[in-house]
Amino acid sequence: RNKNYGNPEMYIMLSERYQMIDNLSKEITALEYYREHYPKAKDSSLVRNRLFETSLESENWEQAESLWAEMDSLSKKQEKNLQIYFQMNEKLDKKDICDQTAGDLLMVNENNKLALDWLAKKYYKRAEDRYQKAMKTYNRKKTNKTYKVLLKELDVVTADFKKSLKYFDVLWKLDDGKKYAKYLANIYVRFGDKKKSQYYKQFIH
Repeated sequence: RNKNYGNPEMYIMLSERYQMIDNLSKEITALEYYREHYPKAKDSSLVRNRLFETSLESENWEQAESLWAEMDSLSKKQEKNLQIYFQMNEKLDKKDICDQTAGDLLMVNENNKLALDWLAKKYYKRAEDRYQKAMKTYNRKKTNKTYKVLLKELDVVTADFKKSLKYFDVLWKLDDGKKYAKYLANIYVRFGDKKKSQYYKQFIH
């Protein structure tokens, strides 16, 4: 740089070597120089994608958002990049974007754990919160009218628990599925299925 030597390949090589020796700050410096000075070079897309990865490692969410906006449509469909985008929005508490991105991830890989975990817990929490609220309301005043309202609420609760179960069932079959036993056991408690609930309870530690 001091001698005004301009060679994009050199900065690619530097970034790769810094990555090999786990020097994140110098790798980012090399990648950012390349991005700034050679935006139309043949490896610019690869550099942008790697910078996007480093944004997660360095928790630079502002840069990550900027890089995501610049990415081509093909890069935005790659599972690795979608996962980073998901994690970024999870950190920023942007739940709606996480919902959408989780769906996109499952389109790419139906066994993506990040997406399955997010959607399973989303519908579980929504169902359980609604269940608790409905029961609390009914127990305050038990009448025929409030019982009918309770039944309608429980229909909605059951539908959300079924959605949650769809994702938990897939997670259960994956390597670390047993950590979801508590959720599965409680879902079947809500369904009134003691046998299945007891089955999952044996895996709770």
